[in-house]
Amino acid sequence: MRPCFTATCLVAVASLVGCGSSGSVTADGLLAGAHASLEADDDAAAAEWLASAEPMLVSDRQTREHDLLTVELDIREGRLDEAMATAERLLAAYPRDPRVHEVAGKAWLMQGDFAQASRDFTEAMNTYTRESDAARAADLLALARGFEAYGQGRLAAADERWAGIADDQLRSWVVNATAAAPGPDRALARNTKPTR
Repeated sequence: MRPCFTATCLVAVASLVGCGSSGSVTADGLLAGAHASLEADDDAAAAEWLASAEPMLVSDRQTREHDLLTVELDIREGRLDEAMATAERLLAAYPRDPRVHEVAGKAWLMQGDFAQASRDFTEAMNTYTRESDAARAADLLALARGFEAYGQGRLAAADERWAGIADDQLRSWVVNATAAAPGPDRALARNTKPTR
């Protein structure tokens, strides 16, 4: 990570989360930095933020947030066993937290257990209170159900599920990933325009 960029981010994040009067960075500020880095697809920076935050965690809320972000990072970096172990621990501790179900669903999705991923995404979708969060979980559910159908050789059903993905970027990714796939029914792969 570039030092100038890091220092700028620390100052910006610290001002948003309200650091103490000493000007020191808090765990919340570091976790916010990790979250922003994940959103910006900067996994290396996210890892640095998380490593810096870990010794500063003082509350259950901070520890849960750190674990959620760690699962996201582990999934991105292909550490599926670690991601799954942390997700299962989170599910046992916080069975009603939709964010926990969402990251667990992502871990199951990456492991190829589409049925379990669908169950966790459904739970997240039904439990989220913000519409944008529920919509994201619904898209992930459509993705998982599409992969399940695709794995069973039901290509038309997979295309139908994936056509229901509202997020243009995710839908585009699926379209591009399936465009080269062999099969008689590749209607979704041929249509690159989102349907709404």
